[in-house]
Amino acid sequence: MMKADKLVFNALWDEIEVYIPPAEKSTHPLLIATILMSMILEQRKLIADLQCQMEKLQQENKSDRQSQEAKLAQLKSEVQRLDEDIDSRLRRLRTEITEILYPVDATF
Repeated sequence: MMKADKLVFNALWDEIEVYIPPAEKSTHPLLIATILMSMILEQRKLIADLQCQMEKLQQENKSDRQSQEAKLAQLKSEVQRLDEDIDSRLRRLRTEITEILYPVDATF
């Protein structure tokens, strides 16, 4: 057994220590089977917990993405409104400049 594997096994053994006294009282002929099932149970509980955490993070990520998309749409709308406002002001400015340079009631 590699050292890393031994560390993982020891950590798992520490997690299932609470199951050993009841396992010793079981009528199963192979005590190790009960202990191994306890290890599997602990791993399954960990997997279920991690899946719940992952789903929660995915939902948060989806919510954040939707929020960012809404903000982006709002910013695009604001940029478009500002662009239209600038175009309108430029047209009025051109009109005013044209009227100053070429007055309608000018006598030549």
